Amino acid sequence: MLRYPAVVHTEGDSFWIEFPDFPATYTYGDIKTDDPAEFAANCLADSLLFLMKEGKPIPEPSRAADASLLISPHYTERGLRAGKLAGQAAKKRDRRAGEEGKQRIYYGTN
Repeated sequence: MLRYPAVVHTEGDSFWIEFPDFPATYTYGDIKTDDPAEFAANCLADSLLFLMKEGKPIPEPSRAADASLLISPHYTERGLRAGKLAGQAAKKRDRRAGEEGKQRIYYGTN
């Protein structure tokens, strides 16, 4: 299962979440009514689906020192499909790297 670092910021009753591995991706909500982990998982799922639809590479999960959470897109129903597809893409990338005599290491994956 892919798990990406997320950085959660709070101010008053609001939060916003950014993903070091996805620079243009963020989400926000109200602490009193919204679940930050669910918002983060849905946002991450949407980003993964967009990248796959556009044929762009899926970033490898990094080890972000300032991460507040490790988020898996599998956390929500919407993210389940994106996470599975991203995991399949990572396995294909591994196979190709192995065929080329290279080794890839993924952090935060099972």
